[in-house]
Amino acid sequence: MIVIDIETQPIPELVEKFIKPLPAFDQNEVKFGNTKDPEKRAALVASKQAEHDDATVAHMAKAKDRAALNPLTAQVLVIGLYNDHAQSPEHRMEFLEGNEKLILSNFWSQWYDTHLSTDRFVFWSGSSNSENFDPDMLIRRSWILGVKVPPQVINGRYLGSRWEDAAQRYMFGRFNEYCGLSRAAEELGLFGDGAKIFPKSKDDTVTGANFWQWYENKMTCDAAKACPSQKTLAMSYLTNDLLILDAIAGRIY
Repeated sequence: MIVIDIETQPIPELVEKFIKPLPAFDQNEVKFGNTKDPEKRAALVASKQAEHDDATVAHMAKAKDRAALNPLTAQVLVIGLYNDHAQSPEHRMEFLEGNEKLILSNFWSQWYDTHLSTDRFVFWSGSSNSENFDPDMLIRRSWILGVKVPPQVINGRYLGSRWEDAAQRYMFGRFNEYCGLSRAAEELGLFGDGAKIFPKSKDDTVTGANFWQWYENKMTCDAAKACPSQKTLAMSYLTNDLLILDAIAGRIY
């Protein structure tokens, strides 16, 4: 069993290219009801125009905020892998970094290397509704960049059998629910004295949303100024996520 976790980086300029803006405001669509007064009608049109303008700005702002989650507007920055069955402890943890195309090629090479074994690639979607962020990002970014995806990765319109969403297993029988990695580990009693994993908090310095900024040494906050290596801090965050997922997988499989 190999647990994986990926980190992505948004490409803001692609938001304008791939995210469709809202349709232009059409004053002919404004409903006046019984209002006949020209001034009141004009005021209503102006009000609806302002609402539309605000909605248009919010629409694109949301797309940019979520750019790192969309394969069309993001790139894979790091793939972390943890294999409990590696021959030696120092080879259990591995990070694929560098050029995105090379990262993806190296990942699929890992897939081929274990093709004849029973190793599964375990990820955590956090959702009970079959949301497959990690595989979806890896597969679609590979297609976009022209990186060959092994045929066993996909079975028709579904993921191949070697993928395993640990969140689906953990939340079996529940519908339309979300459970974060840290919450699941806490519920399973995996944190505590002697544990090598640490719970996540909304007050954490590094988060999934800002990982890429720490990784690329682009943070300018006070915490960043006090940190000797921003990338080291980012990689500690990813390492902790991998270890949490490995601990959960070890408990539920």
